[in-house]
Amino acid sequence: MAESTRKKLAAIMFTRLVEYEKYLKDDKKLALDLLKEHENIISKDIDNFSGNIIKFMDDTMFAEFQSATDAVRCAIS
Repeated sequence: MAESTRKKLAAIMFTRLVEYEKYLKDDKKLALDLLKEHENIISKDIDNFSGNIIKFMDDTMFAEFQSATDAVRCAIS
């Protein structure tokens, strides 16, 4: 009997806060505040489009969606 394989289709999205490193050099508190605000806004959008946040990596967020259409609509939002 063949071994069963679990398959999953997903669309992935990465977001990144542009010029975060520059802000970090110039004003660390402002950079951290902007990063937190970015995470709050993006997290709500990802949730609204039925996505799932996989991981935060400094100024980058990694998310997955079951639908490519939802991923694109989230990115546009």
